[in-house]
Amino acid sequence: MQNKAAKSSLALVCLLLALLLSGCSLLQLLDALNSDSPEESLFWAREHTEELFRCGEELLGHYPETPERNGADYRISASGGKLEALDLVSGERLVFESEDCTALLKRKQIRDVSLESDRVQYSLGGRGFGSQTDYFDVYYIPSDDLKGCFGYIDGMTFTEQDGGWFARGDGDNTFFYLELAEHLYFCSAHF
Repeated sequence: MQNKAAKSSLALVCLLLALLLSGCSLLQLLDALNSDSPEESLFWAREHTEELFRCGEELLGHYPETPERNGADYRISASGGKLEALDLVSGERLVFESEDCTALLKRKQIRDVSLESDRVQYSLGGRGFGSQTDYFDVYYIPSDDLKGCFGYIDGMTFTEQDGGWFARGDGDNTFFYLELAEHLYFCSAHF
């Protein structure tokens, strides 16, 4: 029994040493282990398409249309029935009420929400380490311009695949975009 416990302890020490050497924190490891697979993320996004669409529409409606705010990138957080938008450059905070968005954004599947002048990005997390990592996002984009989607590079060649568009980037990098509803896209990237 002591031999089994010693092997388990040694395995844990080796894992922690590998994390330190790779620059990965224990928090990143726990987050990666807790993330859904691409299939689970896509299934969740399909099940919540209407909520994601409505919330995206509402969030863009709160984007300040002033010249000094043009191009600002906000991170959205939910607290109570209110949403707070933090400008990542100036530190300015905008607060507004939204029961529907607040409930959606508190779900464990949504790791982060970003609001720009022309789109809302819901980060559903990622999975893997280093050069074998997958990321999953849902975008609400009224213009349907995918250029701002995670991983999109001008000049990429897309082919139709599995009801969406597939592209190969440099090396083993791959990207997949799928329209969930009008103006709403599931995007996955593998690096």
